[in-house]
Amino acid sequence: MVQAIFLLGIIVAPTLGPTLGGWITDNYTWNWCFFINVPIGIAATFLVYTFLQDPPDQQAQRNPVDWLGIGLLTAGVGGLQYVLEEGNSKDWFQDMLILRLAILSGVCLVGMVWWELSARNRHPVVDFHVLKNRTLSASIFLFVTLGFGLYGGVFLFPMFAQGILHFTPTETGLAMLPGGLATGASALVCGYLLNGKNPKADPRVLIGMGIALFAVSMWRMGHLTTVAGEGDVRAAMLIRGFGLGMLFTPINNVAYASLRPQEAQQAAGLINLARQLGGSFGIAILANYVVRHREFHHADLVSNLSAGDLMTDTRLQALTRGFIGHGMNAFDAKNAALQALDGQVLQQSSMLSYNDAWLFVLIVFVLVSPAILLLRRPRSGAEMPADAH
Repeated sequence: MVQAIFLLGIIVAPTLGPTLGGWITDNYTWNWCFFINVPIGIAATFLVYTFLQDPPDQQAQRNPVDWLGIGLLTAGVGGLQYVLEEGNSKDWFQDMLILRLAILSGVCLVGMVWWELSARNRHPVVDFHVLKNRTLSASIFLFVTLGFGLYGGVFLFPMFAQGILHFTPTETGLAMLPGGLATGASALVCGYLLNGKNPKADPRVLIGMGIALFAVSMWRMGHLTTVAGEGDVRAAMLIRGFGLGMLFTPINNVAYASLRPQEAQQAAGLINLARQLGGSFGIAILANYVVRHREFHHADLVSNLSAGDLMTDTRLQALTRGFIGHGMNAFDAKNAALQALDGQVLQQSSMLSYNDAWLFVLIVFVLVSPAILLLRRPRSGAEMPADAH
């Protein structure tokens, strides 16, 4: 139950954030979405320094700090984050900064893995030996996918809702709000079912149900049209929210139940890193995926439009008459009709590209679902490490 409550901030905040951000954007300016972090950061700093203490056993034992490992990890992950988030807008490796950071990131990450596994490093900042645990490795693999679906979806939905369905930022946030509340509710329910020495449910079954719900939501999102309303997307996001809550808590439960207490800190770092990297990969891949598929569908739809085609001519004539009825002359009305027709084609090609993206997320989840078979059910009566996070 403690883990479920802890996870609420991780899995609900990315969904609740756009609701507040949308309201701020509509009523003030989007810049204030960044300023809101200032008082929150001050409060967090105060709480950390006031209440957060190391466990007694760690207070008594102070090991040397692995500064080399920290430096390599920071440079490697930092460079990778920038490449993934900015690569699409800068045409990837055609940009020299992206290319250099990609090389730097690769070298630093390879060097970091070598140094952390080296026998000369007595106190590694990341102990990769914990990955020998099959359940933990499978859990980290699932967490990468969860980050992909969680952060990738939070990135994709506002662009889809505002660009295709013409929602305002506030309406977009409100459409996501029920999903965030559903995530929190299902996470707490899972925490209750898995609580105590004799859990009321098998976490692997809950994970399977979560993936099934997530797949259903992505299937619904992948079959929306340009005339979909707020109710259509809200229902799909609600199902998605319930699915996410049924994934994070049980996977966390299975991962930590298979570890010794002294391994929990290392596992927590790897799990958090896996989730964040999954989100970065999700944002980068889905952004590029939508752009490429929009171009593909636009070319495909345009190939079906030609002068002399009955349906094309009928649509152009209807649009032209409409513009003439609004006071345009025949020449300007025809040009406006061509532009309007191209706009309709672009809107439909964008809709199809977002449909493909949602279905792509569904396929990713289905492909990784066999990893559930690698998870071991926690032993009855097994104690969860108190300092798991």
